Amino acid sequence: MIPNKSKITNYLILTGVLSGGINTTGFFCIKLLNISDATALTQTLSLFTGIMCYYFLNEVFTKWDILSTIFGFIAVVLIAKPSSLFHTQEIKSIEDIYIHYLGVACGIRFCIMAALNVVIIRSLKIKNSVFTLVHYQMLLGIILPQTIGIYYFAS
Repeated sequence: MIPNKSKITNYLILTGVLSGGINTTGFFCIKLLNISDATALTQTLSLFTGIMCYYFLNEVFTKWDILSTIFGFIAVVLIAKPSSLFHTQEIKSIEDIYIHYLGVACGIRFCIMAALNVVIIRSLKIKNSVFTLVHYQMLLGIILPQTIGIYYFAS
């Protein structure tokens, strides 16, 4: 996935920015949805990670992996009983629908960004030390969500 050493810094910065986006979208998913809905959405992370590892890293994704991921997701949905599937919460206005779908979009975006981050870290782990990866993720993953959070709460 990483052809030469000049692009490694770009991938390191991308992992840092992705980790900031992961924190931000995960926060908004939990803020906008019920905790059961947010849990059911974020448990699809393993499905996205497996698909992206199969596509980008050419890893083996067997039928048993697919089956276990689907059963795990169904188990989480049945245990959490999200209100969007089981209609346990009444929707009062169009704004409630908008907020709910915005939370769902944040949850799906969280899963896709986290899976992409796992794939990039796995491919960078061979050429870089763990300390370099953690440094970029902490620097860009903490500063970005804090600035967005300060802007969001100030308005």
